[in-house]
Amino acid sequence: MQNLNETHLDQEWVVLILQAKKLGLSLEEVRKYLQQSYIQQNMPLVKATSG
Repeated sequence: MQNLNETHLDQEWVVLILQAKKLGLSLEEVRKYLQQSYIQQNMPLVKATSG
């Protein structure tokens, strides 16, 4: 079991956040982008029906 005082960070996420920081993106901008991307990927496809 992991000690509660230890923190495990996914290195890929750390690299991505550091790159975003270098680009001048705020944490809120990154958060909004991730939320928007998640919504777009999980939104059900709606097919138009002719009526």
